[in-house]
Amino acid sequence: MNDEIGQGGADAAQEAREALEAVGEMTARTKRAMWTGGGDFLFIVWGAVWIIGYSMFQFFPKPANTVWNVLLGCGILASVIIFWRMNARVKGAVPGRLILFWILLSIYAAIWLYLLKPYSGRQVGTFIPIVVMFAYVVMGLWGSEPLLLWIGLLVTALILVGYIFAGAWMALWLAVFGGGTLFATGLYIRLAWRS
Repeated sequence: MNDEIGQGGADAAQEAREALEAVGEMTARTKRAMWTGGGDFLFIVWGAVWIIGYSMFQFFPKPANTVWNVLLGCGILASVIIFWRMNARVKGAVPGRLILFWILLSIYAAIWLYLLKPYSGRQVGTFIPIVVMFAYVVMGLWGSEPLLLWIGLLVTALILVGYIFAGAWMALWLAVFGGGTLFATGLYIRLAWRS
C-alpha cells in the first residue's frame, strides 16, 4: 500500500513538472511571438530615428530641430501601429498600462526639463535619451523581458561615456552608440529569435 501511495505521489509530481514545463514553454512562445511580431521593429525604428536625428545635429544643425520633430512623429506613429499589431497578434501583449507609462514618463521628463533648466543643448540631448533608457530599465525589471534591462543599462553607460569624452562629437556618438545599439538589437531579435 505504501508503495502505491509513493508511486501515486511520484506520478503527481511528474505531472506537475510537466504542467510547469508546458506553461513555461507557452510563456516563452508568447514572448517570442510578441518580440518577433513587432518588438524587433520597435528597436529598428527607434534606432533609425536616433541615427538620423543625431547625425543631423552633428552635420546639419540648422534643420535638425525640424527633422527631429518629423522623426519623432514618424517614430510615435510607427510605434502605435506596431503596438496595435502586436496586441492583435498576441492578445493582451501590449497592456494599456505600458502605453500610459510612456505617456506619463514623457510628461514627467518635460516637467524635469522645465524645473532643471539644462544649460545647453548637449545636456538636453543627453538627458532625454537617458530618460528613455531609464524606461527600458524599468520595463526590464518589472516586465518579462530582461533584454530591455541590459539594453537600457548598456546604452545609458555609452551615453555617459560620450558625454564625458566625445566633446564636439557628442551627437555623432549618440547616433552611433545609442541609435546603433537599438538598431542592432532589433536586427538581433529579428534574426536570432525567429524560428
